Amino acid sequence: MNRYVWVVIALCLLALPVLITSAPIDNTLNFHLFFDAWAIDALWAPHVGLRTGIGATLTSGIGFELPLFFLIDRTGGGEALLDIALKLTCYPWQKGPFISLSLAQVALFIGPFVPQESIHYLNEIGIGYTWEFIPDWYIEPAILYRDPSHTFPESFTYIADYIPGYKKFQICLKFGWIFASISPSVMTK
Repeated sequence: MNRYVWVVIALCLLALPVLITSAPIDNTLNFHLFFDAWAIDALWAPHVGLRTGIGATLTSGIGFELPLFFLIDRTGGGEALLDIALKLTCYPWQKGPFISLSLAQVALFIGPFVPQESIHYLNEIGIGYTWEFIPDWYIEPAILYRDPSHTFPESFTYIADYIPGYKKFQICLKFGWIFASISPSVMTK
């Protein structure tokens, strides 16, 4: 399964130059970094959750993201979880509302207290809205739904038993920065 995840990631990254060169002339590939400001809930919740990542999106509305989610339990168990995914994002109107689907997602228990089953494969779907408040900076509220098809109920239950902060629904408030753009005219020269 691990090899499958890396093959999917490699194929998606290799497909980006093909997508951009075959796209209409005005299509641009934007690379962005983001972090989740909803981590502020660590002030009152029994867990600390940090989400960050990198992504690439075509101005036509299709993109990929590689989010990293680090969740630490503070209820006494000391478990920590690293959730890594490759997500496909689709903006039906090229801006604003979007839907995201995980193509590959793995959750790893890390740190000094690792349970017997330390690797779990999951999936999630998300909906949200992207608002660019100044050029190259955006805010993105979103709702994530983990394991919507109930494909991995044992894995989800196992993780939630060790880290109670790992819920079916999660609210995110991502702040992002578009740090680079590549246009087709640059790629074809």
